Amino acid sequence: MYLTAQHVRSPDGHQAQHSFLHLHDVPGATPFPSNPLVVPQQCPGTLVASNAALPLGGNRVLAYLDIIAPDMVWSELTPPWASTSTEWWTQRLAPLGEMMVGSPLPWVLEAGDVHVIFSATPTLALADEYDGLLGAALALWESWRVGACG
Repeated sequence: MYLTAQHVRSPDGHQAQHSFLHLHDVPGATPFPSNPLVVPQQCPGTLVASNAALPLGGNRVLAYLDIIAPDMVWSELTPPWASTSTEWWTQRLAPLGEMMVGSPLPWVLEAGDVHVIFSATPTLALADEYDGLLGAALALWESWRVGACG
């Protein structure tokens, strides 16, 4: 699974958050690679959901957050008592932004089978940008998951 969120600025100056969900365990997708860090550039998987407020193409990416893990991890690691998978994953991933402030960009973190990559224009408030992109990414995940699971 490759879940990404981007803070983008269009050529005319409008800004928005875009998010995209790619899966590897679907027909026609490339298999998940042994090195998860190659997923964004070399094997993103099959796009199954997206949320883009601005037309795609020609936008400048001001910040991005990539969450990379084998597809099964999101289902298997979400405990049955969590009201939503978004709630549980937010509790695990949100503290990373605050923890990494002051570290050089990009931030590349590994937590078991989950890899997180974050980078941004240094003039942005990094912890706030991380939190906003995490929220956008997890909202897309939850929306897709609820729709896919009916």
